[in-house]
Amino acid sequence: MLSIQRVVEKVKPGLITVFGIDPDLDDFEPFISRLAGLCKFVIGRKNGRTNLGELSAAMAHTEATVRSGLEWLVNSGKITIQHEDAGDLVINRAQEKLLDQSNLDIVMDQLAPLLREAKAFRKYYKECSLDQLKELFWNG
Repeated sequence: MLSIQRVVEKVKPGLITVFGIDPDLDDFEPFISRLAGLCKFVIGRKNGRTNLGELSAAMAHTEATVRSGLEWLVNSGKITIQHEDAGDLVINRAQEKLLDQSNLDIVMDQLAPLLREAKAFRKYYKECSLDQLKELFWNG
């Protein structure tokens, strides 16, 4: 993965514009609803084929957070992941709505802190100064 500093050094832009749009997906309900909708789209329009990078970009979250969300959907009986290889996925609707409550609780214990971390970062990003942003992206 390229750091922002390396990209800037290579591209040498004359102007860098910094902006941020909060997707409002850092709480569980909107996050899981959006992810389920994306899965439905992928199943219906892309024969279930996608990858973690695409889903993460569409969700404005890290791959780890999206992976945990997918695991939640699997354990809640909403989807199945038929195939996974190097981040490439084939997702289908679950044939049987089997709820795995014990695994669902474990996944939620992993997902909740990831959502809190994203929310905290977005808050910091929104409120920090340009100098703090430079420090974060160039030296962080």
